[in-house]
Amino acid sequence: MEKIVAGMAALRPRAKAMEAAIRSLYDQVNEFHICLTGWKEKPFEDQKITWSFQSGEYGDAGKFRFVEQVEGLYFSCDDDLIYPGNCLMKLKKQLQKDSNSFVGVHGSDLLTPIRSYYTSRRVYHCLQTVLGTVQAHILGTGIMLFDTRNNPLKVTDFPIKNMADVWVALFAQVNKSPMFVVKHAEGWIKQSPINLHQTIYNQHRLNDRPQTQAVKSINWIKPQKRRSHHTAPP
Repeated sequence: MEKIVAGMAALRPRAKAMEAAIRSLYDQVNEFHICLTGWKEKPFEDQKITWSFQSGEYGDAGKFRFVEQVEGLYFSCDDDLIYPGNCLMKLKKQLQKDSNSFVGVHGSDLLTPIRSYYTSRRVYHCLQTVLGTVQAHILGTGIMLFDTRNNPLKVTDFPIKNMADVWVALFAQVNKSPMFVVKHAEGWIKQSPINLHQTIYNQHRLNDRPQTQAVKSINWIKPQKRRSHHTAPP
């Protein structure tokens, strides 16, 4: 089995939720790189976990802070989600169909004309049923698997914090890498109880000018499958 590295950005008020997310993924990944905001010391010691600290300069891109050090499968995840035991198996199965792609459970299609990032889109929600696997313009980076050998993301690809979904999608457009939301049922992914006012969506949905400007900067396409340079083994 090929090694999988998980990257997460975690907020101090979500400490319990973070631990639940880690537990749900612990047997599915080989390593965690977790970027902490609000902690002065490591929450605990664990041989699978490498902790780092930020004061907010990376925002949600903290989950990709060390992505350049990983050669192979990378799973970006959130501190407030609980992942089912077959999550990585299901995503990896889809990735094997096109190892140049990004694969997730939450995504959206942009609707033209784009007036607002948060309103000019059709969402495939991770907490709700998606009846069939669909190709999307944008994936939620809270549940996303990809191969860094085919999609070599760098932390410099995230010029403005708390816009990770947009920056990864723009990278995928330039790299002509398809993005897929896998078929799933409501309840397959669960969300821990958190203060929803702290979410990026609720903090930016009424003021999404940077996101809107970014997504209006290109003409969005849905790239076709292309020859892979690296293929994830079963």
